[in-house]
Amino acid sequence: MLTAPCVLVLAGCAASMERTYRGEYFLNFENSVLTPEDGGPRLCVRSPQLAERLGAQGATVRAKVAVRGQVSGKGHYCGLGAYERVLTVTEIVDISDVRACND
Repeated sequence: MLTAPCVLVLAGCAASMERTYRGEYFLNFENSVLTPEDGGPRLCVRSPQLAERLGAQGATVRAKVAVRGQVSGKGHYCGLGAYERVLTVTEIVDISDVRACND
């Protein structure tokens, strides 16, 4: 009988770990990275829907974004394991200042 309440409590904890992240998003064929506006460490981003919304089909794009999601535990993520954490996006809140780049 304790199993169901425990599962509900854990499910609530997982949902509460989700939050809104804002910052400069960079996407190219090798990288998908968010530099948080609060000065936190850069995050590898896992979000096919964000790339699709930006129309980045092989292009390099930068944009200001606000997204909801969860950050992983420490590890080695993205290209060559260069990032300590990965942000899994669950919702796109806002996208602005989209620009194509050559870098």
